[in-house]
Amino acid sequence: MALYLGDKKVANVLAYVDKGIIEVAELPTENISEDRVYAVVEDGQYKGFYTREDGEWVNYEPPSGEDPTKYLEAQYQTVDLPNATAIKPYAFYLDATIRSINMPKVKTIGKYAFNGCEKFSMTTLPDTIETIGTYGFKACGSMPLERLPKSLKVLEEAAFHSCNKMTVSEMPSGVTTIGKQAFYNCTRLALTSLPESVTSIGDMAFVSCSEITISKLPSGLVGKIPEGCFYNCKKITISELPAGITTVVYQAFYGCTGITSITFKGKPSAVAAQAFQSCTNLTDIYVPWAEGAVANAPWG
Repeated sequence: MALYLGDKKVANVLAYVDKGIIEVAELPTENISEDRVYAVVEDGQYKGFYTREDGEWVNYEPPSGEDPTKYLEAQYQTVDLPNATAIKPYAFYLDATIRSINMPKVKTIGKYAFNGCEKFSMTTLPDTIETIGTYGFKACGSMPLERLPKSLKVLEEAAFHSCNKMTVSEMPSGVTTIGKQAFYNCTRLALTSLPESVTSIGDMAFVSCSEITISKLPSGLVGKIPEGCFYNCKKITISELPAGITTVVYQAFYGCTGITSITFKGKPSAVAAQAFQSCTNLTDIYVPWAEGAVANAPWG
């Protein structure tokens, strides 16, 4: 795409934005480039365009009355894929230009598909999506996602790792698998529950998700509460572990200060060191069957 100021071709848009216009939160007071245009950005919106003349800031007036916003916004594209049923692995990996995508028929998000798309800012994803692959949306730090797709079944490893602006409060009822680090460091994630359909949760799935308020685990959850699963989830108030849980792994509930008591509904065989470390309000643990590793478990 070319940039024209009046009838004169200047450069392609991305080159012009990169070399000619500097995005800032506020106008600088030192190290100022006199021959550059400064765009003041607030909450993703352009508030003004300025340059220096005779040592003073002045409003930037582009030649021929062209609006620089048009060119700045051009770098943040909306991609239209109306007939695609899958987004291929690495399709938009580290793409700093993509802001949103129209993909109404997509069922699968491939691994690393949107990893590192720092300007990606969609609030919803299409309800057709069933699987989000490994690192699918990792580090999409500008994405204020409010809702997950209704058809979602599988969240693979680090699917939303470090998406710290997402505020999702409900997990779709068909989700079966929450992969390792799926919501790692999603500090604004606001889940209030997990659906009964969930049978597997990976290591460190909810590390530092300090706003989730889950009070009950799915009854079909089997095997283990994995390492660091709810690490530093201060607001969860889980009081029972399902009958299918046989093992509680290292630091599974580390720092979960909202937990006051835990009842094992089944017959656990192992509780790892520091499984409940720094759960400072936990006063009672009820185990219906204690033998071996459980009887001698380091409960601290």
